[in-house]
Amino acid sequence: MDSFYFIILMYLFILACLTPGLDTALNLIKIGSSVVYIASRLFIYCYLFENINIQRELVNFSIYSCKWTKMDLKFKKLLLFTMRMNDANQMVIRASPKRIINLQLFANIISTSFNMVPVLLKITNSENHKPQES
Repeated sequence: MDSFYFIILMYLFILACLTPGLDTALNLIKIGSSVVYIASRLFIYCYLFENINIQRELVNFSIYSCKWTKMDLKFKKLLLFTMRMNDANQMVIRASPKRIINLQLFANIISTSFNMVPVLLKITNSENHKPQES
């Protein structure tokens, strides 16, 4: 939802920049602050979730890297069970079954918005310049 809001607000921001008027400055401030807020929120979510995923992987690596060969059998069984449980589902934080929430997702959202906004502006511009039928 945030990516959809980001794209729409970017479109409205650029549209407000291109529209002359007295209240344009106030609209630019309102819409611009909303764009910055949503972009920063998306960045924070993606950054923190990526950090959580990395830390989970580091925990799994640390479990494997301990000196388990010198421990007793009970510890080895418990460690094996822990490793199987942590690695069984390859758990990562996802937005959908195929989309992992990380900084690459944030970059994709920004890239998509900068690809879609010119198309929306072109559609708006072509609709405004259609000849009027009488």
